[in-house]
Amino acid sequence: MNMRRFAAGTVALLVIFATVVLPVASQPSPFIIDAIAPLTGPQAFTGAAISETLRVFETWTNEHGGLRGQPIHFDIRDDQSNPAI
Repeated sequence: MNMRRFAAGTVALLVIFATVVLPVASQPSPFIIDAIAPLTGPQAFTGAAISETLRVFETWTNEHGGLRGQPIHFDIRDDQSNPAI
């Protein structure tokens, strides 16, 4: 009976050690890719297609392991259909 208590106590201590002391594996931060598209202005229809394509590619890539194990994220900015911006 004492051996069972010792084994149960040892298992309990190992579980406590594993949950409290060992570090938790965290999700890596996403690799951010900057993108510029005409989201407003006369070329907004083109920008909407570009933006949607990038979002679909981002989702697909992240579902398949990301970029060398790191998720990606497209940071899409609006150039207002103005080449000067």
